[in-house]
Amino acid sequence: MQAKSLDRNGEEMHKTTLLYCAVITFSFISALNGQVDQGSIAGTVKDSSDAVVAGAAVTVKDPQSNLTRSAVSGPNGSYVLPSLPAGTYELAVEAAGFKKFVAGDLRVIAATRTTLDPVLELGQIT
Repeated sequence: MQAKSLDRNGEEMHKTTLLYCAVITFSFISALNGQVDQGSIAGTVKDSSDAVVAGAAVTVKDPQSNLTRSAVSGPNGSYVLPSLPAGTYELAVEAAGFKKFVAGDLRVIAATRTTLDPVLELGQIT
């Protein structure tokens, strides 16, 4: 009788283990599927003397969907705009004492990082 009891416990443990494995696998696949169609834009904002520009407002806009995302460049001038749907964007950078920088036709490809290092020119903000 004890042998049968152990077999049942073993079967139930086996079923439970399989269930946990299935849940983890499907969760992982779902997480990957949610990221496959997205990419990012990143770079370093600098001025014409190659000095980094901290605190610059970086904005991207998809002209087709009007999706807009923003970031601020860090102390080392770097910025990252993650989780952007694949598509074509316009990027604008503004900082006090500099002219506005605009770059169009910036392409974001799924599962990749597009790099753009804007160079700001001294002047009035426009």
